[in-house]
Amino acid sequence: MTEVLLNPACPPPATPAPSPARRHRSGHCRDRHCSTDAGYSTLEFVLIAPVLLIFTLIVVQVALVWLDRSLAQDAARQGVQTARAYAATDADGRQAASTYLGTVGSSLLPAARIDVTRTPTTVTVRIHARVLPVPGILHPLSIDADSSGPIERFVSPDAR
Repeated sequence: MTEVLLNPACPPPATPAPSPARRHRSGHCRDRHCSTDAGYSTLEFVLIAPVLLIFTLIVVQVALVWLDRSLAQDAARQGVQTARAYAATDADGRQAASTYLGTVGSSLLPAARIDVTRTPTTVTVRIHARVLPVPGILHPLSIDADSSGPIERFVSPDAR
């Protein structure tokens, strides 16, 4: 860097020479200008950044599990409401749950398995699906949701 003088006849004012770093007998600096921690913030970042990244990925994975479980539970409830109606079949409940999943969360639970079981008095819809994995999380997670309810049926007054 070149120095520009306003008046070439006058030299710039002399600056005092920096004092040598004053160190205590233990080797630590006593002067605030003496710094031996250059580069530590980079090292701290390199050590802490992966931990923060992994923590963020785990939070995202937990949120996906929670969202998918809620979605599967709602789909199972929708399937039960349809399958328990008077003269409804298991296929009606399966179709209602599948339609709900396709409409609300087609990209979140693309390969959900829907099982409908029926007894003479109740119907149960079970949904099993895999949660979309977040890159960096090695273990694939799956969810199960089920809902059941009584079947609407006609009971004659004499049968009571």
